[in-house]
Amino acid sequence: MGCGVRELRGCSSRVSSIIGNRHISCLPTILELIQNVGLSINDMKMVEEDTLIWLRDVKKDFSTALAFEAIRSEGIRVHWHGAIWNRFTHPKLAANAWKLHSGRAATDLAVKKKGIHLVPKCKLCGLQEEDLNHLLWQCTFAEKTWNWLAGKFKFRAGFSNNKEAMSRSQQVKIITDGTTKGSYFRDHDGNFLLICGKGLGEATSYWAECICILESVEIAIEKGWLNMWVESDAVTTFTSNSMSWQIRYIWHTCMKRPHLFYLSHIWREGNTVADAIAKNASNLEKDLLIVCNVKPPWIYKWEVPYQTFMRFV
Repeated sequence: MGCGVRELRGCSSRVSSIIGNRHISCLPTILELIQNVGLSINDMKMVEEDTLIWLRDVKKDFSTALAFEAIRSEGIRVHWHGAIWNRFTHPKLAANAWKLHSGRAATDLAVKKKGIHLVPKCKLCGLQEEDLNHLLWQCTFAEKTWNWLAGKFKFRAGFSNNKEAMSRSQQVKIITDGTTKGSYFRDHDGNFLLICGKGLGEATSYWAECICILESVEIAIEKGWLNMWVESDAVTTFTSNSMSWQIRYIWHTCMKRPHLFYLSHIWREGNTVADAIAKNASNLEKDLLIVCNVKPPWIYKWEVPYQTFMRFV
């Protein structure tokens, strides 16, 4: 009821002793406190024993977890919360992962800042003082471990710090086909975001390849998707810096906006969805668009990550 020691001074009666014949008999100050918390004093049921109730729970039952929720200072939920704190990760491993990502790990450098002096040498490689970046990314043991994991689970290794590694999260992947303009957008979990196709009219393969990537990047910028990974079967123009003057200005303007941009190549045999979009767009008149915010019926399935596609040469 929000009562302090001062309000309850001198009160030694139990609830069962002051309730009788559906009426409360107690000091006026106690009656006022009962009324202030919203309890009725006109229809009181007699009980054999006093019962403690926990007002923060629907069942009125107290538990340590509910008490912790009541007194803790809740922070802002981050997007990587579910990747660490979940039912299938041991709490000790989850706590260590949280410490590593939050910079709270007890590395030699962190311990030294507390006034405890240790030998400034990594215990794994013995080459450098142990700080968080060295422990996770720069140590030779860490590099071998990441390369082994990348080979087993088929992801890109070679990160230099936490920021670069976490930047892959919340990333939008843009898959394009350079024959005609066809592209689709997916989030970092592989979920569908957008499909876009455009009729280019009469155009060379070179121009179609360039304009497909450029306009897809422009769409992502307009949508606010500034952390992007573009995958195409035609990236030579952009990786070799051999683009024509007509598109060079547009390209440099686009590159000023993204927070992170990654461009990679994919064989056409593994680019079936973008190829299907491009085939549908090839029947359009010049500058006519196909824009789908939901997966269209003529897209039967997405590419499965790390699926093997056969290419005959």
